[in-house]
Amino acid sequence: VLSILKNGRSQPKDLVKNFKGGTKALYDTLKRLEKSSAIIRKKDGKQVFYELKEK
Repeated sequence: VLSILKNGRSQPKDLVKNFKGGTKALYDTLKRLEKSSAIIRKKDGKQVFYELKEK
């Protein structure tokens, strides 16, 4: 997931295409990374985006 997010912000539906574990596993991974502050979740209207946190 982190290697996909290196390209900039992504929507979960775009990440699913490149993630082999399935949708539920992807969301669990995103939640875990968000808790560990590796990624940031942003909302733009109704769309949700994830991007890597700047170090």
